[in-house]
Amino acid sequence: MFEYRSGIGAGRNRLVALIASVAFVLCLGLATPLAHAASGGADSGVGGVAAVVPNDNCRDQIDVTNGSTAYTTIGATTDGPDEPQACPNSTDSINNDIWYRYTATCNGELTVDLCDSTFDTKVAVYAGCRQCPVVSPPLVCNDDFCGIQSVATLPVQQGSCYTIRIGGYFNNSVGTGIMKISCNTVVPMGACCGAGGQCIGTMSQAQCQSQSGVWHDGAACGTFVCPVPTPANDQCNDCIRLLTGVPYDGTTFGATGTDVSSCTPGDTKDVWHCWTADCTGRVRIGTCGSTFDTSLSIFDACGGNELICNDDGCGSPFVNSKIDLDVTEGTTYYVRVSGGHGETGNYHLVVDPCRNACCIDNGTCQVLLAAQCINGGGRPAGPGTLCLGDHNGNGIDDACDTCPNATITSATPPDGTLDARQPYAPKAPLPRQGIGSQGGPGVQAEPITIQLSPGVTGADHCFRLCETLGDGLLGFNNIGPVTDLGGGAYSIVLDRAITAGGVTTISYTGGGSFVQYTSHPANVNGDSSASPSDILDLIDNLNGVLVPPLSDPYGCDLDRSNVCAPADILTLIDLLNGANGWIPWNGSQRPVNNQCP
Repeated sequence: MFEYRSGIGAGRNRLVALIASVAFVLCLGLATPLAHAASGGADSGVGGVAAVVPNDNCRDQIDVTNGSTAYTTIGATTDGPDEPQACPNSTDSINNDIWYRYTATCNGELTVDLCDSTFDTKVAVYAGCRQCPVVSPPLVCNDDFCGIQSVATLPVQQGSCYTIRIGGYFNNSVGTGIMKISCNTVVPMGACCGAGGQCIGTMSQAQCQSQSGVWHDGAACGTFVCPVPTPANDQCNDCIRLLTGVPYDGTTFGATGTDVSSCTPGDTKDVWHCWTADCTGRVRIGTCGSTFDTSLSIFDACGGNELICNDDGCGSPFVNSKIDLDVTEGTTYYVRVSGGHGETGNYHLVVDPCRNACCIDNGTCQVLLAAQCINGGGRPAGPGTLCLGDHNGNGIDDACDTCPNATITSATPPDGTLDARQPYAPKAPLPRQGIGSQGGPGVQAEPITIQLSPGVTGADHCFRLCETLGDGLLGFNNIGPVTDLGGGAYSIVLDRAITAGGVTTISYTGGGSFVQYTSHPANVNGDSSASPSDILDLIDNLNGVLVPPLSDPYGCDLDRSNVCAPADILTLIDLLNGANGWIPWNGSQRPVNNQCP
């Protein structure tokens, strides 16, 4: 088997023989644990230790040729480079990778087929062999071709060597499979379909793959109708998670949704994402850079309340969407992407990091990222703070003033009031009547009066507002003028009346105390639903029976005549029958304050 020679040459050959023998023995010793690992999982092997994969590293490439080759990635690590541009709609890395080298047997098209695999695969083919690290990007890379398995096709030259890299979509996405390799001199032709269902052309599989298309063997564009796959996140329960600051490129082609937001008519073709806030403050969520007229909505749950929506926030060249949303760390928000008037297309979605109030020289204030604030010499005012303006006239933005220590001891309306008087639909034009209203033509002003103890003065900048539900047209509410009445009493007016269907929290930042209010016009007794039982309770109330007591004047004067009277019963019946577009409020929809202090 080996040729022995005297002198230095003989010594070298004996060394080579020894190394080859040791390698041969090691390969034999690995056969049993590797097979065991393939059937038993990543921790399988002798004594429960993960099996060593012989071609785990690039430098340990195994020769392979046409036909079927069994493989396993169980026990493999990742040593190849990330490929952020090579695999469209995919994570950057090819995880837990193994390596092969292939010498082309034809001038034509090479196909590496991993359809017969047990896990979510990825495959890439690089030019050349035994060059480690490989030269990135690869000649071709594929993630999902046959379901979540992969097929790579590329033109090759006979006698040239190519490196094949197999791995998983996610880290620790490992398994077994059969790799099928073929080299075709006569290149098959087929229809190449784009993401939107359009036929790009009749071409080879490699050409189609280079254009990120889906290839259909033997079909021709003139007669073939391209299928449009349904997006994986077509339903809210299948939402794809977003990471703060990490853009996501997706498509609504093939979406089958039937929901419609309040932003634009006919935006039924929707897909869903979910994002859990990793900060408290104001974030910007946008589809700027998308290729069609997008519509963007934020919900508090699948099938829940729409917090805010936007149609055309980005401007030209495309009418894309942009939302500024006040969020609370740890809360999950559900992001709905659709197209106005039934349009579909490819979208670009990103959630920017939180911005909060930043106090700069001379007491000026800007809403900035914390890093931007600090790098610019500013002082972050803290999570959940926004610039408020100089309402007390001391030359300093109120968000940057120091708040004296005090506690809310009472309020008018009382803490926990449910306002059942609002006679207008949730999206009625401003101004609207209700707790916190500024007033206006035909609308009574209803400021909130809060008493602090001790009776500190100069704290009019120290109140914050948080809502569990934003207005469908105008988004979230804000605190308007605050008047120091003296003796620790403050009158607070909001930009508009509290939002119906949610919980509005007014907190004092100098001590952490707060009051909360809720609004729904038909729930006069403040229980878990707006129902006919409210009519009976209202009748009892008018007859002098105050069990349960109604929060007069916030629970019985439904027609705002300044008195509870039989006419309020008729108003309540109308509201329960859907008058003015009110949405019924049942127990499962009753707002729960899990976002605010």
